[in-house]
Amino acid sequence: MNDENEIEIATVSHLLQRVLEQSGRAILYDCRASNRTLVYAPDSAASPSGLLPAFLSAGDAVWREATGKSLGLEIATDPDTVLGYTVYGVRSGSVAIVLLAVMEAIEQAAHADSILVNDLGEMWRLAEDRMARAALAQLSA
Repeated sequence: MNDENEIEIATVSHLLQRVLEQSGRAILYDCRASNRTLVYAPDSAASPSGLLPAFLSAGDAVWREATGKSLGLEIATDPDTVLGYTVYGVRSGSVAIVLLAVMEAIEQAAHADSILVNDLGEMWRLAEDRMARAALAQLSA
């Protein structure tokens, strides 16, 4: 770790993998490029070059909406990854907070037997919209 607030990505990845394994849900991604629904194993889904950026971004939206604070995600574009992004840093200071936020995001977006990762993006957009509307309401109050 570079500083005391940075969490090792490998730790977050491993713990998310365990959460996904224990959920027993299929992890699905509707790939627009191939026009197919792809099924991911928990280790691939939790990989920084896999679907981890989507899970963390959704968790960040949940946490920011609840607390007004970010998880401190550091995500960069990377054309060699599944989503075109990779996670290279999380600076929340607490792996428990990160996992709880991601788990809540998963529960908000999941179906009984599956997690459609694309729904995490929609959940993120809805949270962003609610936060923007709340900020506008405060400005006009």
